[in-house]
Amino acid sequence: MKVFKLFLLLFAFNASAKEKGVVVKILPDKLILPLNCVAHANLQNEKFSVLYTCLNQFNQKYYFDFRINSGDVVSELNRSLNVIDVNQTEIGKYTAYEITVKDLHNNESKITSFCTRDICLDLFGNYDELIRESTLKQLR
Repeated sequence: MKVFKLFLLLFAFNASAKEKGVVVKILPDKLILPLNCVAHANLQNEKFSVLYTCLNQFNQKYYFDFRINSGDVVSELNRSLNVIDVNQTEIGKYTAYEITVKDLHNNESKITSFCTRDICLDLFGNYDELIRESTLKQLR
């Protein structure tokens, strides 16, 4: 089943540059990401993903990670980070998870995941609320 999902993700994934940003077509919707985002594909392990590294207005990095939904997002994060709070919301075809975590140095950060049954988009790093809201608006 994982091979089928990987094939489906590779087949459905398509990105192109437009004047307003990078258009990423992924099932079931397409997103427009900022032009300064750079794509990196991870084909090495069984957790295939396409990661976009972007810069905010202060030249700090944030990330859009398109990956196969391999199960429970929260338990996956809990393996490497300390999950403090989870807010789960159903938004159309997606389940949105707003997850507050602490790293090994007790620094808190937020991760937002938008998941369908097959695919997840994780937004993390130094993103501001406008990036999260823009992504959410495009997925509705």
